[in-house]
Amino acid sequence: MRFSIDGLLIGTATCATQIEGGRRDTNWADWAALPGRIRDGSTPLRATDHWNRWREDTSLMADLGLQVYRMGIEWSRIEPTPGDFDVEAIARGLRRSAAGRARSRSRPGRASCASSSATSTTSSPTG
Repeated sequence: MRFSIDGLLIGTATCATQIEGGRRDTNWADWAALPGRIRDGSTPLRATDHWNRWREDTSLMADLGLQVYRMGIEWSRIEPTPGDFDVEAIARGLRRSAAGRARSRSRPGRASCASSSATSTTSSPTG
């Protein structure tokens, strides 16, 4: 039996720092590296490796029947240094978004599961 409320879409949202991993040049990585910030001393550097596993993760979301997905992309991947934009990182973000849309279209009754936002390296992790 599938959970259903008329008009309600079930989905998920992600934060780049929590799932992508691999970036040291962010405010979040700096914050996480301060002693006592994370109880077990772990860091977001590995995270869940979504940056490399996004295809598998997209398939898992579709298999779970999620109807919407708000993805985050670490801004330091898009603009590693001020004014220097990484075309491949932008292209990867677009591929991720397109894959989500394609998955939702291939499964009848599904809403579009692709939207995006960028996580700014200048935002404060404490608010």
